[in-house]
Amino acid sequence: MRIRPRWHKIFSDLGGNLTRSMLVIASISIGLFALGIIATMYAVMSQDLRTGYAASNPANIQIQGGPFNQDVLDHVNRMPGVSQVMGTQEFSLRLETGPNEWTQISLHALPDLGSQPLNQLSQ
Repeated sequence: MRIRPRWHKIFSDLGGNLTRSMLVIASISIGLFALGIIATMYAVMSQDLRTGYAASNPANIQIQGGPFNQDVLDHVNRMPGVSQVMGTQEFSLRLETGPNEWTQISLHALPDLGSQPLNQLSQ
């Protein structure tokens, strides 16, 4: 049986420099393995991020305004289409970080951190 010239050239190139051939095969294998790992990690992380975000019960809308009391929260909670309402307070402060150096910070105050219905960090 006679080998065609194309295959004869391929086999002679592969066998002519065995070290180079093995390095090419190894680099292609490692590249395909890395591509598979990246694709798998992307799929797993995408699903985990969606699940984690949904589990935090994220707020759909946030309204900022002046001081208000529990009556306003109760009124908004009774509106159609509203399932949960949470009131917080925000304070803007400046922190002295060095001589004549100030950094702006914001503090968010919650009435009771343990019973926070929205934007939960953990369950």
